[in-house]
Amino acid sequence: MLNRQQGLENDRFASKFAEYSTLVGVFRAYASPIIAITGGLGNALIICLFWREKPRTRFSVFAISLALAHTISLIINTVLDDFLGRGLHYATGGAFSIKLDATSEVNCKLLEYLPNTMYFVASYLVVVFSIDRVLSTYYPIRFHACRYRKEAILACLMVAILGASGNIPTLLVQTLMVETEGNIACRMDRSRAMLADFAIVFTTIVTFFLPVIIVLVLNLVIVQQLWRAHRWRTTMTVGGRGAQEMGRITGHLAMSTCFLLLYLPLGIVVLMRLHVTVSLGEENTPRAIRIINMSKFLSSLKDVSYAVNCLIYAVFLPKFRARLVSLCGYRCTHN
Repeated sequence: MLNRQQGLENDRFASKFAEYSTLVGVFRAYASPIIAITGGLGNALIICLFWREKPRTRFSVFAISLALAHTISLIINTVLDDFLGRGLHYATGGAFSIKLDATSEVNCKLLEYLPNTMYFVASYLVVVFSIDRVLSTYYPIRFHACRYRKEAILACLMVAILGASGNIPTLLVQTLMVETEGNIACRMDRSRAMLADFAIVFTTIVTFFLPVIIVLVLNLVIVQQLWRAHRWRTTMTVGGRGAQEMGRITGHLAMSTCFLLLYLPLGIVVLMRLHVTVSLGEENTPRAIRIINMSKFLSSLKDVSYAVNCLIYAVFLPKFRARLVSLCGYRCTHN
C-alpha cells in the first residue's frame, strides 16, 4: 500500500514537472524574443531621452543606469541563454539549439558569471533608487532632484563593483562536465565546497531574495509617508516642480511594484530550490525537478521587468511622455 502511494505521488510530481518543463520551453521559445526586442527598444529610448534631459536629475541617472543593466541582462540572459539555449530547441522540436555555455570552459564560466552579476546590479539599482525616493519624500528641499547627481553616479558604480566582486566565486566553481547521457554541460564543481556554497547562497539569498525584502519595506515607507502627510498632490512644493517630483515618485513606485510582483515569487521558489537541492540533497527526484523547472520559468518571467520601464515612465512622467511623443513625431515626419 505504501509503495503504491509513493508510486502515485511520484506520478503526480512527474506529470507536474513535465508541465513546468513544457511551460519553460514555450515561454523561452516565443515570449523571450518578444521581451528582448521590446525591452531593447524601450531601454534605448530611456537612455536617449533621459540623456538629453536638461538639467539632468538623480532620477535620470538611476533610470539610465537601470536601462543599461536591463539591456545587458536581456542580451546575455534572455537571448543567449533562454532563447538560444532552450527556446530554440523547443521551437524546432529538438532539431536545433545553441548551448553556448557548453562550447568551452571560458564560455561556461562567463555565461554563468555575467548573468548573475547583472541580476545583482539590476536588483540593487532598484534598492538604491528606492532609497533615493525615500529621501526625496522625507527631505524634499535638501534632496532636490538636481542635487547629489555625482553621489548617485557613485552609488550606481558601487553597486556594479559589488556585483562583479561578489560573483567571482562563480568563475572558480563553474566547469564543463560530462553527464551520464554523455552530454557535455556547464555545471558547478561541488568538490570546492566552500566556494560552491558561497556562490549558491550569494546568488539565492543576496541577489534574489534580500533586495525584494528591502524594496518592499522601502515602498511601504514611501507610501506611509505620503499618506501620513497627505502629500499625494503637494509632497514637494506647489507648482510644476512639485508635480514633476510627484510623477517621479509614483513612477518609481509603479516600477518597483512591477519588480516586486515578478521577483517575489522567484525569490520564494529559489529558496525552496536551495532547501531541496542543498539541504535535502535532492537533485533528480520528481519534487526537485519540478521546483527547478518552476524556478527556471519564473526566472524567465522576471525578464518582463527589464522591458516595461519605458511604458511606466511614459504613463507616470509627463515630461518623459512629451519628449517621447516629440521624438516619435520627429521620426515620422522625416520618414
